[in-house]
Amino acid sequence: GRKLIAKMTIVGKTLRVYLALDPKAYDVTKLFQKDASDKKAYEEVPMLMRVKSGRATKRTVNLVNDLAVKFELVKRPANAVIDARFAFLHKNNFTFEDRLSMADIVIKQGYETIKEELLKYKKVNPRLSKKAISFRNGRKLIAKMTIVGKTLRVYLALDPNAYEFSKFFQRDVSSKKSYAEVPMLMRVKSGRAIKRTLKLIPDIAGKFGLVLKPEPKQ
Repeated sequence: GRKLIAKMTIVGKTLRVYLALDPKAYDVTKLFQKDASDKKAYEEVPMLMRVKSGRATKRTVNLVNDLAVKFELVKRPANAVIDARFAFLHKNNFTFEDRLSMADIVIKQGYETIKEELLKYKKVNPRLSKKAISFRNGRKLIAKMTIVGKTLRVYLALDPNAYEFSKFFQRDVSSKKSYAEVPMLMRVKSGRAIKRTLKLIPDIAGKFGLVLKPEPKQ
Protein backbone atom coordinates (compact mmCIF):
# COMPACT_ATOMS: atom_id res chain seq x y z
CA GLY A 1 0.00 0.00 0.00
CA ARG A 2 1.33 3.43 0.96
CA LYS A 3 3.47 2.15 3.81
CA LEU A 4 7.22 2.40 3.26
CA ILE A 5 8.73 -0.82 4.60
CA ALA A 6 12.23 -0.73 3.09
CA LYS A 7 14.56 1.44 1.07
CA MET A 8 17.96 0.81 -0.56
CA THR A 9 20.76 3.13 -1.60
CA ILE A 10 24.39 2.71 -2.67
CA VAL A 11 27.24 4.60 -1.05
CA GLY A 12 30.67 3.69 -2.41
CA LYS A 13 30.92 -0.12 -2.35
CA THR A 14 28.15 -0.54 0.21
CA LEU A 15 24.49 -1.37 -0.28
CA ARG A 16 22.54 0.43 2.44
CA VAL A 17 19.23 -1.20 3.36
CA TYR A 18 16.83 0.83 5.51
CA LEU A 19 14.04 -1.14 7.20
CA ALA A 20 10.82 -0.12 8.94
CA LEU A 21 11.95 -1.70 12.20
CA ASP A 22 13.07 -0.29 15.54
CA PRO A 23 16.89 -0.54 15.60
CA LYS A 24 16.88 -0.35 19.41
CA ALA A 25 14.92 -3.58 19.62
CA TYR A 26 17.85 -5.63 18.28
CA ASP A 27 21.25 -6.60 19.65
CA VAL A 28 23.85 -4.50 17.82
CA THR A 29 26.57 -7.10 18.52
CA LYS A 30 24.63 -9.61 16.41
CA LEU A 31 23.20 -7.45 13.61
CA PHE A 32 25.53 -4.41 13.55
CA GLN A 33 22.59 -2.16 12.70
CA LYS A 34 22.60 1.63 12.77
CA ASP A 35 19.88 4.02 13.91
CA ALA A 36 19.02 6.47 11.10
CA SER A 37 15.87 7.85 12.72
CA ASP A 38 17.46 11.27 13.18
CA LYS A 39 17.40 11.78 9.40
CA LYS A 40 14.03 12.94 8.07
CA ALA A 41 14.40 10.94 4.84
CA TYR A 42 14.61 7.71 6.88
CA GLU A 43 12.08 8.34 9.64
CA GLU A 44 9.80 5.60 8.32
CA VAL A 45 12.70 3.16 7.82
CA PRO A 46 15.07 3.94 10.71
CA MET A 47 16.99 0.68 10.88
CA LEU A 48 20.05 0.78 8.64
CA MET A 49 21.84 -2.41 7.54
CA ARG A 50 25.07 -1.98 5.61
CA VAL A 51 25.52 -4.84 3.15
CA LYS A 52 28.94 -5.57 1.66
CA SER A 53 29.45 -9.25 2.47
CA GLY A 54 27.60 -12.56 2.40
CA ARG A 55 27.13 -12.48 6.18
CA ALA A 56 25.63 -9.00 6.05
CA THR A 57 23.25 -10.22 3.35
CA LYS A 58 22.08 -13.10 5.56
CA ARG A 59 21.59 -10.79 8.57
CA THR A 60 19.45 -8.46 6.46
CA VAL A 61 17.43 -11.25 4.88
CA ASN A 62 16.63 -12.63 8.35
CA LEU A 63 15.01 -9.31 9.27
CA VAL A 64 12.55 -9.53 6.39
CA ASN A 65 10.51 -12.02 8.42
CA ASP A 66 10.11 -9.39 11.15
CA LEU A 67 8.89 -6.91 8.55
CA ALA A 68 6.39 -9.48 7.31
CA VAL A 69 4.99 -9.97 10.83
CA LYS A 70 4.83 -6.24 11.54
CA PHE A 71 2.99 -5.40 8.32
CA GLU A 72 1.08 -8.71 7.99
CA LEU A 73 2.67 -9.51 4.66
CA VAL A 74 1.85 -12.72 2.80
CA LYS A 75 4.82 -14.69 1.49
CA ARG A 76 5.21 -15.35 -2.24
CA PRO A 77 5.96 -18.87 -3.53
CA ALA A 78 9.47 -20.08 -2.68
CA ASN A 79 10.68 -19.81 -6.28
CA ALA A 80 9.97 -16.06 -6.24
CA VAL A 81 12.33 -15.37 -3.33
CA ILE A 82 15.82 -14.17 -4.29
CA ASP A 83 18.85 -13.30 -2.16
CA ALA A 84 18.32 -9.63 -1.24
CA ARG A 85 21.71 -8.52 -2.49
CA PHE A 86 21.30 -10.06 -5.93
CA ALA A 87 17.63 -9.19 -6.30
CA PHE A 88 18.94 -5.64 -6.10
CA LEU A 89 21.55 -6.36 -8.76
CA HIS A 90 18.96 -7.77 -11.15
CA LYS A 91 16.71 -4.73 -11.08
CA ASN A 92 16.60 -2.99 -14.45
CA ASN A 93 16.98 0.51 -13.04
CA PHE A 94 20.57 -0.06 -11.90
CA THR A 95 23.48 0.78 -14.18
CA PHE A 96 26.49 -1.27 -15.16
CA GLU A 97 28.59 0.83 -12.77
CA ASP A 98 26.13 0.14 -9.91
CA ARG A 99 26.36 -3.59 -10.52
CA LEU A 100 30.14 -3.47 -10.76
CA SER A 101 30.45 -1.57 -7.48
CA MET A 102 28.43 -4.28 -5.69
CA ALA A 103 30.15 -7.22 -7.42
CA ASP A 104 32.60 -9.53 -5.68
CA ILE A 105 36.37 -9.27 -6.10
CA VAL A 106 36.59 -11.86 -8.91
CA ILE A 107 34.17 -9.94 -11.13
CA LYS A 108 35.99 -6.68 -10.45
CA GLN A 109 39.38 -8.25 -11.20
CA GLY A 110 38.04 -9.88 -14.35
CA TYR A 111 36.55 -6.62 -15.58
CA GLU A 112 39.72 -4.58 -14.94
CA THR A 113 42.09 -7.23 -16.38
CA ILE A 114 40.09 -7.84 -19.56
CA LYS A 115 39.50 -4.12 -20.10
CA GLU A 116 43.21 -3.35 -19.70
CA GLU A 117 44.12 -6.12 -22.15
CA LEU A 118 41.75 -4.75 -24.81
CA LEU A 119 43.00 -1.20 -24.31
CA LYS A 120 46.60 -2.27 -24.95
CA TYR A 121 45.73 -2.04 -28.65
CA LYS A 122 45.67 1.13 -30.72
CA LYS A 123 42.33 2.58 -31.80
CA VAL A 124 40.32 0.48 -29.35
CA ASN A 125 37.88 2.76 -27.56
CA PRO A 126 35.57 1.91 -24.63
CA ARG A 127 32.04 3.27 -24.40
CA LEU A 128 30.05 2.98 -21.18
CA SER A 129 26.25 2.76 -21.44
CA LYS A 130 23.65 2.17 -18.76
CA LYS A 131 23.74 -1.63 -19.09
CA ALA A 132 27.15 -2.44 -20.55
CA ILE A 133 30.62 -1.36 -21.57
CA SER A 134 31.47 -1.79 -25.26
CA PHE A 135 34.83 -1.75 -27.05
CA ARG A 136 35.08 -0.62 -30.65
CA ASN A 137 37.77 -0.42 -33.28
CA GLY A 138 36.43 2.43 -35.36
CA ARG A 139 32.81 1.44 -35.97
CA LYS A 140 33.44 -2.26 -35.45
CA LEU A 141 32.22 -3.72 -32.17
CA ILE A 142 34.91 -6.13 -30.93
CA ALA A 143 33.84 -6.82 -27.33
CA LYS A 144 31.13 -6.06 -24.81
CA MET A 145 30.76 -6.71 -21.06
CA THR A 146 27.69 -6.90 -18.84
CA ILE A 147 27.05 -8.16 -15.30
CA VAL A 148 24.22 -10.57 -14.49
CA GLY A 149 23.94 -11.72 -10.89
CA LYS A 150 27.33 -13.06 -9.80
CA THR A 151 28.73 -13.36 -13.33
CA LEU A 152 30.67 -11.04 -15.62
CA ARG A 153 29.54 -11.75 -19.18
CA VAL A 154 32.13 -11.03 -21.86
CA TYR A 155 30.89 -11.03 -25.46
CA LEU A 156 33.58 -11.28 -28.15
CA ALA A 157 33.56 -10.75 -31.92
CA LEU A 158 34.72 -14.32 -32.55
CA ASP A 159 33.06 -17.42 -33.96
CA PRO A 160 32.13 -19.61 -30.96
CA ASN A 161 32.00 -22.68 -33.20
CA ALA A 162 35.70 -22.29 -34.05
CA TYR A 163 36.79 -23.13 -30.49
CA GLU A 164 36.75 -26.34 -28.47
CA PHE A 165 34.02 -26.13 -25.85
CA SER A 166 35.89 -28.38 -23.39
CA LYS A 167 38.71 -25.79 -23.24
CA PHE A 168 36.79 -22.49 -23.26
CA PHE A 169 33.21 -23.33 -22.13
CA GLN A 170 31.94 -20.63 -24.47
CA ARG A 171 28.33 -19.98 -25.45
CA ASP A 172 26.91 -19.09 -28.85
CA VAL A 173 24.58 -16.06 -28.56
CA SER A 174 24.45 -15.23 -32.26
CA SER A 175 20.69 -15.82 -32.25
CA LYS A 176 20.22 -12.68 -30.14
CA LYS A 177 20.13 -9.55 -32.29
CA SER A 178 21.88 -7.35 -29.70
CA TYR A 179 24.90 -9.72 -29.69
CA ALA A 180 25.06 -10.56 -33.41
CA GLU A 181 28.38 -8.72 -33.75
CA VAL A 182 29.85 -10.32 -30.61
CA PRO A 183 28.40 -13.85 -30.66
CA MET A 184 30.94 -15.61 -28.43
CA LEU A 185 29.96 -15.40 -24.75
CA MET A 186 32.46 -16.07 -21.98
CA ARG A 187 31.00 -16.25 -18.48
CA VAL A 188 33.55 -15.04 -15.95
CA LYS A 189 33.19 -15.92 -12.27
CA SER A 190 36.57 -17.46 -11.43
CA GLY A 191 40.28 -16.87 -11.96
CA ARG A 192 40.40 -19.67 -14.54
CA ALA A 193 37.59 -18.09 -16.53
CA ILE A 194 39.52 -14.81 -16.58
CA LYS A 195 42.58 -16.60 -18.00
CA ARG A 196 40.50 -18.39 -20.65
CA THR A 197 39.02 -15.09 -21.78
CA LEU A 198 42.39 -13.33 -21.89
CA LYS A 199 43.72 -16.05 -24.24
CA LEU A 200 41.10 -14.99 -26.79
CA ILE A 201 42.10 -11.31 -26.98
CA PRO A 202 45.04 -11.94 -29.37
CA ASP A 203 42.60 -13.73 -31.70
CA ILE A 204 40.45 -10.58 -31.78
CA ALA A 205 43.59 -8.54 -32.50
CA GLY A 206 44.47 -10.84 -35.39
CA LYS A 207 40.96 -10.77 -36.82
CA PHE A 208 40.72 -6.97 -36.82
CA GLY A 209 44.37 -6.21 -37.52
CA LEU A 210 44.89 -4.47 -34.20
CA VAL A 211 48.33 -3.17 -33.31
CA LEU A 212 49.69 -2.97 -29.77
CA LYS A 213 50.41 0.46 -28.35
CA PRO A 214 54.10 1.14 -27.75
CA GLU A 215 55.39 0.39 -24.26
CA PRO A 216 55.65 3.55 -22.13
CA LYS A 217 59.19 4.83 -21.83
CA GLN A 218 60.87 4.17 -18.50
